Amino acid sequence: MSSKKSLGSKPRKGFKAFDATLEDLKFHHQIPKFSDVGLREVPLSKVLVCPRVFQVRDNQTTAKDGVTDKHHVATLHERLKKEGKLDPISVLPISYGRYVVIDGTHRRAAYQREFQLTGKHTIWVDVYGGTPSEALMDAGLENYKAKLGMDRKQKTRLLYGYIRDRPMGDNGKPWTNLQCAAAADRSESLANQMSGFVKKCREAGKPVPDVWSGGSWTEGREQTGEVSARVRAKAEKLAELFGALDTPTKLEEFAKAMGHAYGERAGAMSVSLARVTDNYEALQEDFDERMNAEREEAAKEAREQALRDANAQGSIAAYLFEQIGHQRPYEVFKEAVGF
Repeated sequence: MSSKKSLGSKPRKGFKAFDATLEDLKFHHQIPKFSDVGLREVPLSKVLVCPRVFQVRDNQTTAKDGVTDKHHVATLHERLKKEGKLDPISVLPISYGRYVVIDGTHRRAAYQREFQLTGKHTIWVDVYGGTPSEALMDAGLENYKAKLGMDRKQKTRLLYGYIRDRPMGDNGKPWTNLQCAAAADRSESLANQMSGFVKKCREAGKPVPDVWSGGSWTEGREQTGEVSARVRAKAEKLAELFGALDTPTKLEEFAKAMGHAYGERAGAMSVSLARVTDNYEALQEDFDERMNAEREEAAKEAREQALRDANAQGSIAAYLFEQIGHQRPYEVFKEAVGF
């Protein structure tokens, strides 16, 4: 079992921001007064980061400040020094006058650098008036629109968080699979797959894993990463034979060799490799690409068939016109065949 808590874990009374889950935030959330919502200047020390929930690009980061791109922090700090301020950080109010960053983790890190240099200890924040679940959804939408865009893996991680926790919509109902997929910019089919997996976990009384691994229960990297001496010896032989698989050509040669040797078990071998490495992303991407290619090919064939049908109908109409020798039957035929 992984030591990390899922977004659906039981809330803890003691609040540790870095390890906090969404359930923890719900427990400690303080509904702000109407007058407290919006822009406010608050002490930097009161603004905490909660990467397990709101760092949608990498909610498994080990950085205590939640930063996933140090270069981006450096760029923001240079801008802060020149302009004196950054865009207000969106925050969620929690107990004891504290706040959790919803959107702006890297801006907070830039302010922290400035505090270390100048001692400036207050920052401008935009206090969020909604619930923690609504804040989670908005965080995903804001990051989707941000210049520091998310890659496919990060979007998949975001989608899994939505499916697992089900943020509430404005109508008071949980978001549907389609809404979660749209917010994370992933496919509805992947959302359906994740939803079915989460349902199976809960029906079986098993904990929902922190990380999406293609729909299988995992005991965590610490255990799945363990290999026997026999496996290590075989791995060394493979590495010696194929070398570093650092180019597409080398990867393809390796795949062809494995397929030639174990063609009947190729599919099972691919799934096993994804399972033991806890990486199903490549399989999902390949499946999506193949499905898109098949859909495009089917659409192309349908267009070509429609063109052939239209040409055939036109040829028949012209022939009848020549044989009959007057316009009216020709027009009747065109209406009949829809030409």
